Amino acid sequence: MICDKCGHELQDGQVYCPNCGGEIQLVANYNPTEEEIMGFDKKLVSPDISAFTEDVAENPHEKKSFFDVIKDKRILAAIIAGIILFVLLIVYIVLSNNYDYQLDKAKEALNKGDMRAAVEYGRNAVNLNAKEVDAKWVLFEAYGKLSQFENAYDVLADILSLTSNDAKVYDRGMALFIDRQDYQKAADLLETTSDVNIRDKYYMYIASAPEADLGGGMYKSEPEVKLSAPGKVTIFYSIDQENPASGATYSEAVKIPAGNHILRAICVNQFGVESKEIEIEYDVTPGLPDMPEFLPSEVNVEADTQITIKAPANSRIYYTWDGSEPTINSTEYTEPITAPEGNNILSAIAVDKYGQISSIAKKNYIVAESEKDPYSYE
Repeated sequence: MICDKCGHELQDGQVYCPNCGGEIQLVANYNPTEEEIMGFDKKLVSPDISAFTEDVAENPHEKKSFFDVIKDKRILAAIIAGIILFVLLIVYIVLSNNYDYQLDKAKEALNKGDMRAAVEYGRNAVNLNAKEVDAKWVLFEAYGKLSQFENAYDVLADILSLTSNDAKVYDRGMALFIDRQDYQKAADLLETTSDVNIRDKYYMYIASAPEADLGGGMYKSEPEVKLSAPGKVTIFYSIDQENPASGATYSEAVKIPAGNHILRAICVNQFGVESKEIEIEYDVTPGLPDMPEFLPSEVNVEADTQITIKAPANSRIYYTWDGSEPTINSTEYTEPITAPEGNNILSAIAVDKYGQISSIAKKNYIVAESEKDPYSYE
């Protein structure tokens, strides 16, 4: 030990320094080498408050403030990226539900020739506002360029329901269908308007339905029906068939046979456009044929007089001379017959082509017997 006042080396057990007389403090000699060997920390001998504070701050279990956290660059980058994605999501949702934005995108795609994108954006715009026609026009144009004419026609019909008899609408529709040579669609479009000016402008694409000179109903004889239609058209007809287009080509009056029949007819114009179909029902029920007539009408006739029997056209005549009722097994009349001598009754019937038999016609003929020559050898 040494004296802490004068540095004089002291002996063990001394209480006062023999050199300076000062009271001896019981403190061990300080030996840095020995201290390092023992591993003492200087802080244990002379603690530093600031160092202690730093140790506490570096404790991983201590809760950090938001500002402490964002000091980490990776965490800060992740937060910024999340905010950007959130903002973009909000913008996407807003634009997806904005009619004008969807319409502008549809027009842009149409101008660039991307028809499928134009259809997609156009549909979105129509779903957002079904009463505006601008987006529908984009769809109409896009469908037309994609050759999806059914869809184009449906959109056009929708536009017409909102714009009723607008000449510009019909002009655009007709331009598309004529350009694509879809003349049937052009004709169908014209059928939706009653505007005379529009129909007159495109009259050549309209195929008017044929007309019949005889209306339907009951007939006692076979009617012959004449069909007609304006313009350069071909008329097709059928009797008791569903599709007149696959029937006969009209060239002369159509005879309707006995029975119940339906006449159907259409016109086809020079562009191959079919008209509306007409359908007329005829009920042909022929009555009994008229009774035959006899000539001459006089009762008394000369010998060798030729008797003529007349009957309705296309009828056969059967007759008897003995007063019996004629049947289809009796003698058939084919040419004038000679009246026999004496008082005779000529009876006749007419049988038409349907096998119907007329009432019996009767006529009494008296032919005077010729006087015999007394000098003849007969």
